[in-house]
Amino acid sequence: MNYKSEYTILKQIMRLFSRSDCSPSEFFTHFCDICVSGGICRAMAVHATQPEENILAVNNLTDEEILSLKSNEFRKSLNLMYSSPHITEFDCPGLPSSPTLFPVNSDYMLYGTLIVFLPDSEKRDIFVDLFTHLAAVGASFVERFLLKPSFSASGMDLMERDELTRIIDSIPEPVFYKDSNNRYRICNRAFEDFTDTKSSDIIGKTGYDILPGQQTERHTGTDSQVIRTGRSQKYESDYDNGDGSIRHMLVSKNPLFNREGEIVGSVGVINDITTLKRVEQQYEEKNASLMKINAALLATQKEILEVNRRLTESEEKYRLLIENQREFVIKLDITGQIIYTSNSFDKFVSLTFDDKNSYYFQDLLMGGDRVKFETLLRDVSINDNETEIEVRIKVGTTFMWISWSFKSVQSTARDLDFIVGVGRDVTMRKKAEVELENYRSLLEAAFAQSPNPLMLIKYPDKTIMIINEAAQRFFELAQDSYEDKSIEEIDFPDEVFFAGNKVNISSMLGAEKIYYDSYSSVEIRTRHSSGRELWGLLYATPIYNRIGELISYLMIFPEITDLKEAEKRIDDQSREMQKMQKLESIGVLAGGIAHDFNNILGAVMGNISLARFYGGDDKISTLLSKAENAISRAKELTNQLLTFSKGGSPVRKTASLNEIVRDSALFSIHGSKAVIEFVLDNNLKPGLIDTAQVSQVIQNLVMNASQSMPAGGAITIKTENYVVVGNELPVDPGDYVKVTISDTGCGVDPEIADRIFDPFFSTKEDGNGLGLATSYNIIKRHNGYINFDSSPGGTDFYVYLPVSSEGIAPAFSVFDGRDNFHGRVLLMDDDSEIRDVGRNLLKIIGFDVQTVDDGAELLRIVTQARGQDELFDLYIMDLTVPGGMGGKETTEELLKIVPDARVIVSSGYANNEVLSEYRRYGFCGVLEKPYTITDVKNVLKEINYA
Repeated sequence: MNYKSEYTILKQIMRLFSRSDCSPSEFFTHFCDICVSGGICRAMAVHATQPEENILAVNNLTDEEILSLKSNEFRKSLNLMYSSPHITEFDCPGLPSSPTLFPVNSDYMLYGTLIVFLPDSEKRDIFVDLFTHLAAVGASFVERFLLKPSFSASGMDLMERDELTRIIDSIPEPVFYKDSNNRYRICNRAFEDFTDTKSSDIIGKTGYDILPGQQTERHTGTDSQVIRTGRSQKYESDYDNGDGSIRHMLVSKNPLFNREGEIVGSVGVINDITTLKRVEQQYEEKNASLMKINAALLATQKEILEVNRRLTESEEKYRLLIENQREFVIKLDITGQIIYTSNSFDKFVSLTFDDKNSYYFQDLLMGGDRVKFETLLRDVSINDNETEIEVRIKVGTTFMWISWSFKSVQSTARDLDFIVGVGRDVTMRKKAEVELENYRSLLEAAFAQSPNPLMLIKYPDKTIMIINEAAQRFFELAQDSYEDKSIEEIDFPDEVFFAGNKVNISSMLGAEKIYYDSYSSVEIRTRHSSGRELWGLLYATPIYNRIGELISYLMIFPEITDLKEAEKRIDDQSREMQKMQKLESIGVLAGGIAHDFNNILGAVMGNISLARFYGGDDKISTLLSKAENAISRAKELTNQLLTFSKGGSPVRKTASLNEIVRDSALFSIHGSKAVIEFVLDNNLKPGLIDTAQVSQVIQNLVMNASQSMPAGGAITIKTENYVVVGNELPVDPGDYVKVTISDTGCGVDPEIADRIFDPFFSTKEDGNGLGLATSYNIIKRHNGYINFDSSPGGTDFYVYLPVSSEGIAPAFSVFDGRDNFHGRVLLMDDDSEIRDVGRNLLKIIGFDVQTVDDGAELLRIVTQARGQDELFDLYIMDLTVPGGMGGKETTEELLKIVPDARVIVSSGYANNEVLSEYRRYGFCGVLEKPYTITDVKNVLKEINYA
């Protein structure tokens, strides 16, 4: 990118942003002109939704492109983007390029879209990032125009500086700005990395404080020259990395003008040209080397001409000697050109007298044999040894194999004269060798491609002939661990089981008996060093030759690991399904009981709360407190029952696991002989949980740990962040909080390990079998995972809960009688006692309350109140109304009448979605039955009711 031009464009846009007399239409018209004329896009248009929906500006678009922006397809793309703002590519059929849509939105509203035709460039990603920031600038201008705030000059400078900083941080090359005193005022992240210095240590400093000493004078001098002359400077400079290495840099500096046209500093961009410099140096070195090689070649050419002359003189001396040889005789020069061939060779390859002197020997060879022969030429040229080679010679439409022996013939001056070769036809032998090799290659390929582990063992010495890769993996054998060894010498794994019994596989496969018996479909299992078990079947077959002699033995181990693992998964799923069926059966019973029982508890607890509020003597207050505690315990029992019902779906919020774990564990251990040690991660991520249900899980697990150590012992509770990868656990991959509860008790009997999470299963005389079953169901409905490891020395329970992406909400204190509220409340509940208690509780804290028994009556009252302009400030609705309209259906209709109505859902029993996802159904809060005055006030604070 041309950072000077990009910076100028950004500066022009920021100046345009500062104008107070500019409407959105004028702003975006000038905005498009700057972007298109500056070359960062080919064409551009702006579509606005505020203050009215239209096209505000069009620049450099063709007629076809303008028509495409008016099409229904483009309108659909805009609608999709406005419903979920993100950068969108719009495909324009029939046009050479398509626009990119950038949403112009702030934290408060979506104002429109930049429709940009970006240039085709390798740095397209940088342009996309640039226009993302420019769209934010446009949103800020429109927001300022619509809201008409009064911006001070300093405020605008801060906004410009923030936008500029974010934009230049996206530039990959180091960029900085110095004022007229040569002090750094702005730098991007790339400049921080280049100088290995944080921006906080750069801003306000001079080059003498940041750069190596010898280069500072030059850099500072060019800065002064740019400011003095107002002209740009570009120069190369070396930069010492501090470790002895040097980087070569191209530095560009440009003057920066203020609004009055005065030079206020300089802007610099640094490009690393170290690689370019290194390439230039390598080019110069290679060029010098090629010049030397060229000179050597010229000298060699002269020597070759002299050798040819000498060879011609001595040729006649040997012609008569070799004319009648049965072997082939050939004489070549150092380049391979044919000087002489015997009659036997001419007849063999059908060469005429005129042809052969214009041939190079390489021309007669096939494919790769030419390279082999040229290598031989170089070797023969530098030594006197006889060199042998087998090559293929073209003969008509086929080829023949010739075995050659070449030797250089030199003069007394040790100068090379020529090369003489003697050859013989070995085609028949080579064909036999090739056929044998093809057969072996075919066999090896078949073994290698087989997905099943295979072994071929030679008899009688029992050496390994072939072990394919599948067998190497199955038995964890290295490539060189079996070569030239007998089967008894192979270092097989120690953990191998044959037909269910542990065996020494080397001894078993080396036993004489196995070579004369056949094995079929016998299971073999081996445990890898990683801990994973592999299963296979053993098929063994002896191989005899034509006269009946045993020559080898083939063993095949078809792998059935996947089948075994699938069988185990099916068994696990079957047990899991049986467990869930039991839980579903209990849920049907638990849900009905919990609903009716919670209504009764609600009336009792509400009246007790009222009695405590109105006061009395200390004895009565003490008795009421005990009654409240008893009802709280009864409420905990209904919560356990709800966990099995469809109403036990957790109402999840972001919360700290450390606090819940510590408080719940200390509460459960009270009165026990066991001691607790906490190992809590201070950086533990918050969980997305139902705090009451998770507290119940921790209490159950700690109580079980304590009961497993009646004489006392140690309980260790550890929390940590955990990342689930792949399918290591039966939950979705991602971030989790892991809670580990360990004891030093007697452990879990392996015979009952599969049943400990079953409902109503307990090994305790006074146990009800709901503790671990409840815990299992709670964690399951939190999309988490619970499991355990046990031994006679103790048990470790592991709980995995999903991490929340939100922050922890502030805690609310307990409210006393001084807290007061006001407004009109409409309370709906089918139980008359709950209505009476609720009315009294709400009146005590200041509300004017009206009650109804179902949704239809509530809607009638609201419609009437709306006509009289006397709407209610708050609605509290029971979720379930037998035979009538419940809270879910009523709220849906109420929001059609009063869209901004604040509705609190109140229930002791709900379906899987309503309480856990209450906002989705239009509720703003949850009031769980039974409730007290303090519970009501806490909910009002949570929904920010004033």
